[in-house]
Amino acid sequence: MQFIVKTLQTTLTRGYELHVLGYTVNFILLKVSSSLAIGDIDYCVQQLLEVAENDIMGEVAEEKEVEKISFKMKETRSTKSFESFQLIACSITFSTHASTLLVHVRHNLHRTLIPKEKVKIESMLRYLATDL
Repeated sequence: MQFIVKTLQTTLTRGYELHVLGYTVNFILLKVSSSLAIGDIDYCVQQLLEVAENDIMGEVAEEKEVEKISFKMKETRSTKSFESFQLIACSITFSTHASTLLVHVRHNLHRTLIPKEKVKIESMLRYLATDL
Protein backbone atom coordinates (compact mmCIF):
# COMPACT_ATOMS: atom_id res chain seq x y z
CA MET A 1 0.00 0.00 0.00
CA GLN A 2 2.79 2.43 0.86
CA PHE A 3 4.47 1.88 -2.50
CA ILE A 4 1.22 2.52 -4.35
CA VAL A 5 0.41 5.70 -2.43
CA LYS A 6 3.96 7.02 -2.76
CA THR A 7 3.94 6.33 -6.51
CA LEU A 8 0.59 8.05 -6.90
CA GLN A 9 1.80 11.06 -4.89
CA THR A 10 4.92 11.32 -7.03
CA THR A 11 3.03 10.99 -10.30
CA LEU A 12 -0.12 13.00 -9.57
CA THR A 13 1.19 16.37 -8.43
CA ARG A 14 -0.79 19.24 -9.93
CA GLY A 15 -4.19 20.47 -10.99
CA TYR A 16 -6.83 17.87 -11.73
CA GLU A 17 -4.31 15.12 -10.92
CA LEU A 18 -4.64 15.95 -7.22
CA HIS A 19 -8.37 15.27 -7.44
CA VAL A 20 -7.61 11.93 -9.07
CA LEU A 21 -5.11 11.18 -6.28
CA GLY A 22 -7.68 11.61 -3.48
CA TYR A 23 -10.34 9.70 -5.41
CA THR A 24 -7.96 6.83 -6.25
CA VAL A 25 -6.62 6.47 -2.71
CA ASN A 26 -10.19 6.31 -1.44
CA PHE A 27 -11.10 3.72 -4.07
CA ILE A 28 -8.13 1.54 -3.12
CA LEU A 29 -8.93 1.81 0.59
CA LEU A 30 -12.54 0.94 -0.07
CA LYS A 31 -11.65 -2.17 -2.10
CA VAL A 32 -9.07 -3.53 0.36
CA SER A 33 -10.84 -2.52 3.58
CA SER A 34 -12.72 -5.81 3.88
CA SER A 35 -9.46 -7.75 3.92
CA LEU A 36 -7.54 -5.38 6.21
CA ALA A 37 -6.89 -6.36 9.79
CA ILE A 38 -6.27 -3.80 12.48
CA GLY A 39 -2.73 -2.54 12.12
CA ASP A 40 -2.23 -3.55 8.49
CA ILE A 41 -1.82 0.02 7.27
CA ASP A 42 0.02 1.42 10.30
CA TYR A 43 3.24 1.76 8.33
CA CYS A 44 1.71 4.15 5.77
CA VAL A 45 -0.96 5.93 7.82
CA GLN A 46 0.83 9.28 7.57
CA GLN A 47 0.85 9.25 3.77
CA LEU A 48 -2.80 8.22 3.59
CA LEU A 49 -3.83 10.96 6.00
CA GLU A 50 -1.88 13.60 4.08
CA VAL A 51 -3.74 12.73 0.88
CA ALA A 52 -7.12 12.75 2.64
CA GLU A 53 -6.44 16.01 4.47
CA ASN A 54 -5.32 17.78 1.29
CA ASP A 55 -8.49 16.59 -0.43
CA ILE A 56 -10.69 17.93 2.37
CA MET A 57 -8.92 21.08 3.56
CA GLY A 58 -6.11 21.86 1.12
CA GLU A 59 -5.88 23.43 -2.31
CA VAL A 60 -7.75 20.49 -3.80
CA ALA A 61 -10.79 21.26 -1.65
CA GLU A 62 -10.68 24.91 -2.69
CA GLU A 63 -10.75 23.92 -6.36
CA LYS A 64 -13.77 21.69 -5.78
CA GLU A 65 -15.70 24.72 -4.62
CA VAL A 66 -15.28 26.41 -8.01
CA GLU A 67 -18.44 25.53 -9.88
CA LYS A 68 -16.85 25.23 -13.33
CA ILE A 69 -14.26 22.77 -12.03
CA SER A 70 -16.54 20.75 -9.79
CA PHE A 71 -18.72 19.41 -12.60
CA LYS A 72 -16.02 18.52 -15.12
CA MET A 73 -14.89 15.18 -13.69
CA LYS A 74 -16.39 12.62 -11.35
CA GLU A 75 -13.35 13.03 -9.06
CA THR A 76 -14.27 16.67 -8.42
CA ARG A 77 -18.01 16.25 -7.85
CA SER A 78 -17.68 15.03 -4.28
CA THR A 79 -15.13 14.50 -1.55
CA LYS A 80 -14.50 10.85 -0.79
CA SER A 81 -11.75 11.61 1.70
CA PHE A 82 -14.13 11.74 4.65
CA GLU A 83 -14.74 8.05 3.97
CA SER A 84 -10.98 7.58 3.65
CA PHE A 85 -10.54 9.00 7.16
CA GLN A 86 -13.13 6.53 8.41
CA LEU A 87 -11.51 3.57 6.65
CA ILE A 88 -8.09 4.56 7.97
CA ALA A 89 -9.46 4.95 11.50
CA CYS A 90 -10.94 1.46 11.54
CA SER A 91 -7.77 -0.13 10.14
CA ILE A 92 -5.03 1.33 12.35
CA THR A 93 -3.81 0.36 15.78
CA PHE A 94 -5.57 3.01 17.83
CA SER A 95 -3.23 3.00 20.81
CA THR A 96 -0.18 3.86 18.70
CA HIS A 97 -1.68 6.03 15.95
CA ALA A 98 -4.53 7.93 17.60
CA SER A 99 -2.40 11.03 17.98
CA THR A 100 -1.36 10.86 14.31
CA LEU A 101 -4.99 10.67 13.33
CA LEU A 102 -6.02 13.60 15.46
CA VAL A 103 -3.07 15.80 14.47
CA HIS A 104 -4.62 16.19 11.03
CA VAL A 105 -7.83 17.46 12.60
CA ARG A 106 -6.07 19.64 15.17
CA HIS A 107 -3.88 21.14 12.44
CA ASN A 108 -7.00 22.70 10.90
CA LEU A 109 -8.78 23.91 14.04
CA HIS A 110 -7.70 27.50 13.41
CA ARG A 111 -10.07 27.45 10.43
CA THR A 112 -13.19 27.00 12.55
CA LEU A 113 -13.97 30.70 12.25
CA ILE A 114 -14.96 30.13 8.63
CA PRO A 115 -18.37 28.37 8.54
CA LYS A 116 -17.57 26.10 5.54
CA GLU A 117 -14.32 24.99 7.15
CA LYS A 118 -16.04 24.37 10.49
CA VAL A 119 -18.48 22.00 8.79
CA LYS A 120 -15.59 20.11 7.17
CA ILE A 121 -13.77 19.71 10.49
CA GLU A 122 -16.97 18.52 12.19
CA SER A 123 -17.45 15.99 9.39
CA MET A 124 -13.86 14.78 9.77
CA LEU A 125 -14.43 14.22 13.48
CA ARG A 126 -17.78 12.52 12.87
CA TYR A 127 -16.28 10.08 10.39
CA LEU A 128 -13.36 9.37 12.72
CA ALA A 129 -15.64 8.79 15.66
CA THR A 130 -17.82 6.37 13.71
CA ASP A 131 -15.20 3.63 13.74
CA LEU A 132 -13.28 4.55 16.84
